[in-house]
Amino acid sequence: MYFQRIRLICTVVLSLFSVSAWADSAEVHASYKCDKSEFSLYASVDSSGGTILAPPKMRRLKIGRNQLICQIGQSTVKATVDLSGPGHNGICGDPGTIQISMLEIDGEKQIEPGEMMLFYCDSDPSMTNLDIKKVKKSLVLHLCKGNWNWGNSFENLKCVDKIIAKKTVGGNRQ
Repeated sequence: MYFQRIRLICTVVLSLFSVSAWADSAEVHASYKCDKSEFSLYASVDSSGGTILAPPKMRRLKIGRNQLICQIGQSTVKATVDLSGPGHNGICGDPGTIQISMLEIDGEKQIEPGEMMLFYCDSDPSMTNLDIKKVKKSLVLHLCKGNWNWGNSFENLKCVDKIIAKKTVGGNRQ
């Protein structure tokens, strides 16, 4: 009888410790879309504190180095995106990282190499998405940055547009 009570008490105590050890978890992803009029790259996150999904009809990138090439009209968009998978520990629980090593349009650099997407461990806003769209005879780079604080949306989201003069149908620069 005595040993049964001790076993019951130990079981209850161990159960309480295992419940209190529940931790937040998060995993970041990147997805892209390429068609004849648009290239898009979006960060997304699945977490115990909120989820942000990529828009529909986007393809999720694999863990590792992703070399992307997209033809928009007569312009070529090239991007190198490095995606690390989640670890077991590390900075902010190590949800993985998304780093844009290169983004070029017709050989011209558009962002600084090493730009991070959805890097929520820093208080500075990080890139959430970018879209390159054909508008008339030019391309427009639409770039958004914000913070993610364990919710279902980005905070402090700010977007900027950069017009990029591109090749016209005849092949001349405008």
